[in-house]
Amino acid sequence: MFSGWGIRTLSSAHPAYNPLSYHLGSVWAVENATILFGLRRFGFDAEALRLARALYDLALLWRGHRIPECVGGYDRREASYPGAFPQANVPQSWNLSVFPILLQTLTGLRAAAPLKLLAVDPVLPAWLPDVTVRNLRVCRASVSLRFRRDRSGDSRYEVLKKEGALRVIRQPPLDSLTAGLCDRLLALIKDW
Repeated sequence: MFSGWGIRTLSSAHPAYNPLSYHLGSVWAVENATILFGLRRFGFDAEALRLARALYDLALLWRGHRIPECVGGYDRREASYPGAFPQANVPQSWNLSVFPILLQTLTGLRAAAPLKLLAVDPVLPAWLPDVTVRNLRVCRASVSLRFRRDRSGDSRYEVLKKEGALRVIRQPPLDSLTAGLCDRLLALIKDW
């Protein structure tokens, strides 16, 4: 289902597949951002990075980096341009959420305001080795953070400025395959 520009609404192997059909093979950027968020949440970091790159590259094709509501599902290996659904809306308001979701996903930002806590778990790709988030509000506090990818490929964070009561910790999502929670649950089940 991955075209190289994003995940299609229908597999290219399906008999009804049509790369320029609204729901039978096109790529929706906003839905791909949701998929990206889910991939990262459950620990599929490599797949999330691959999809994030596809969305970034897709935005570079359009004037003002405004991706239409859906684009064609043509495979990137076969065509240098995904094509566009003929009646696609440009710009499309919900597509404005794609890059905030992408940034949240790659930095791993998750706030728990009642606990005065901000969890981060950055995984930056080589094409985005450094990103700074300024004046992020969490409850009554604000924080500026810098995320960096080092030469070994590991991603780190640094608190640049913090105002108010807020703890910043590094923590993958609890349902992530990398959080270790799955291993602990399997051990408990085995001992039970």
